[in-house]
Amino acid sequence: MDRSLADRLNDLWKQSDVLKSAEEAFLRLEAERKPLFSMLFLKAEGKSVADREAVAYNSSDWADFVAGHVAAETAFNYERRKFEILEKAYLAEHATYKIDDRSIRKAGA
Repeated sequence: MDRSLADRLNDLWKQSDVLKSAEEAFLRLEAERKPLFSMLFLKAEGKSVADREAVAYNSSDWADFVAGHVAAETAFNYERRKFEILEKAYLAEHATYKIDDRSIRKAGA
């Protein structure tokens, strides 16, 4: 295997680990979303469901959670896009390698 192709594959593998961590953090927060809102809703004062929902959504705990959730989702999406770019670079390098390899073999025949 060509050295530059191997380097691109190694970069892709490293990014896969980073992507896994970002995805795990995002999914963990996603799983906490409904339980947190339920807890805030049950603690909220109000005469109707709409009143209690409004209080829960306007709480500082919910605002803090949403800020963390947005940051985690942003990081996950960024790492996923970076992975996709590295994957495309690897595939392009691989295609170039195959074309060059065929050209060299034909010229040597």
